[in-house]
Order: sequence, then C-alpha cells, then structure tokens
Amino acid sequence: MKIISFIDLAITPLSKKHHELPQVPVANGVRRGLKFLSLSAGHIGKNKLNGLRLVCKAMESVRVNSLLIFCSWLALVAGGHAIAGSKDSSSPTQTAADPVQAVVEARQALGQDLTAARKTLQGASDNNATPPEHLVKEVELLERIDLLLGQHHSRLQQANALIDASKEAGQQLARFRADGLSERPPYSLFMLDALRSQLHVHQVSQDKNTVAVDAAEGALRAAKRAFEERERNRRQVKEALETNADDSARAALAAQLRQAELESRLASQIQTVRKLEWDHHRLNREIDRLQHMLISEKIVQVERDVQFTEADLQEQIDKIDKEEFDVRRSLAAMKRKLEPATHRLASVRQRFDR
Repeated sequence: MKIISFIDLAITPLSKKHHELPQVPVANGVRRGLKFLSLSAGHIGKNKLNGLRLVCKAMESVRVNSLLIFCSWLALVAGGHAIAGSKDSSSPTQTAADPVQAVVEARQALGQDLTAARKTLQGASDNNATPPEHLVKEVELLERIDLLLGQHHSRLQQANALIDASKEAGQQLARFRADGLSERPPYSLFMLDALRSQLHVHQVSQDKNTVAVDAAEGALRAAKRAFEERERNRRQVKEALETNADDSARAALAAQLRQAELESRLASQIQTVRKLEWDHHRLNREIDRLQHMLISEKIVQVERDVQFTEADLQEQIDKIDKEEFDVRRSLAAMKRKLEPATHRLASVRQRFDR
C-alpha cells in the first residue's frame, strides 16, 4: 500500500484553485502526524475520530479544503497500520520511537556490532596472519552503514528546521493577504527596486532547487534499483544456505549470507538518505516559492501607489555620498599600507644593483 507523504500533502497544490494558497503551513502537522504514525492498529481503530479532530486542529491556521484533511487522516491511519504490523496491537498506549531517537538507537546498536567485528578482525590478524576477506568486508560495510546513519540523523534534524521555515513562510503570506503592507502609501521607488531585487534572488534560488530536486530524484531511483538488486542477491544466498546439506559448504554460505545482509542493509540506508535529500530540496524549493509569491504580491501593491519624492532623491544622494566617503577612506588606508612596501622594494633593488 502506498502511504501518502506528509511533505507531498504540505507542498503539492490539490487544484488550480488552491495553487495560490500557502500550502507549506500544513507541514506543522508533520510532527503530530509522526506521533499518530507510531500508534498501533488497534489504538488507531479506536481513536479514528479523535485523530481526525487533531489533524484538523493542526491545519486550522491555513485555508485547506476538506479533501486535504481527509487525505491526511487516511495517511495517518495507513501509516499506523503499517507500523503496527510488527508490533502488538493490543496495547492502546504502545508507540514507536521518535524518528530522530530511533536513528540514534540504531546507530548505538550498530556501534556494538562494529566493535565486536573489529575485535574479531584484530584477533584473526594476530601473528601477522592475513585476515579472512569476509571479516575485512564486514568491518568495511558496518563502517559505511554507521556513516550513513550519521547522515540520516543530520537530515532529520535539518528537516525539522525546514518544516519550521516553511510554516513561517506560509504564515507571512497569510498575514500579508489579511493585513497588507505594514508601511502606508505612498511607497518609495527605492522600496520597489529593493523588492524586485529580492524577487530575482528567490527566483534564481527556486530554479537552482528545481535542478537539485531533479538530480536528487534521479539519485533516489538509482538507490532504489541498487537496493532491489542487493535484496535479490540476499534471498538467493539465503535459499542456497537453507537447501544445502553439505556442512563444509554451509559454513561458506553462512559467511556469504552475512555479507549479503549487510550489503542489503547498506543499500537500504542509502535509499533512505537519498529520499531525505530529495525531500530536503523539495522543501527548500517550496520555501522559495512561497517567498517569491509573497514578494510578487507586495510588488503589485507597491506599484499602485509608488512615488519618487524629493526626500527619496535626497536619501539616494546621501547614500552615494556615504559610499564615496567610505571608498576614499579605504583607498587612503591602502595607500598608507603600500608606502612601507614601496620603500622596502626600493631598498632591495638598490642592494641587487650594487
């Protein structure tokens, strides 16, 4: 079953009608959603109505139609059943670990495996003996998985910051649409120029993030194919081990299975990190989109009442005078620094000319 992504719900417009509305503030339901996702199937079954009420409350600060709320609720229920598949659903208070904490605990457990593998490898390397290749490979794979878990942890923390930033960008847009500009007309021509410069910056950033999203999506597809290949190999080795009655061959197959399992786990972790990177760029692009939309609407309002006054002209003249003064002061300082160097150069030339 395909589970609806909270990020998709937060940043993908449902229709042309809602394309202009700030979608990202819905992301403030992500953290609440994660808590719902951790509930067992039995608990969600008993609390569907309460879950729906809380999701609606998380979204009440923005204009979202009933379809978005309903889809969010379906995602929570589907996610809860998916997680509950490996847990006892009889306990109504049983919850899964926080995503960040879960990664921390997984890395701690992996660290124990890595320590044990290194000790085994060290013992096999005593007396200058060549260690078995499968032990060397096991340590290498565990080290790579540990590195990826670190990246996983970092990306989750960055996601929290981006969700907050997207929520704030959406709230700024909503406040502007409700209250307009805090400044009163007439507006300065320089204010209009500044807004146009900001608009250009966000447009360039949005274009860059679009390229990054496309690249990250390609990397995610490649990681998914690699994981599927590793999983096929793991299943084949496992089947060979289970059907082989030769004890001598089973020992070698057991070592191969251990390596295949680690390779599959590594590929799975790579896929997870690539998915987080894809979400990271999508959220960045959405933040730029909302900011671009906000500035565009500000420009429309400013253009209706823009004036170039004598005060604006004097302000610009004062600004140019200050910049000219700063440049002259910097030039004088550079000349003072250059003078001793010129004397030293002349002295060196005189010594060489003798």
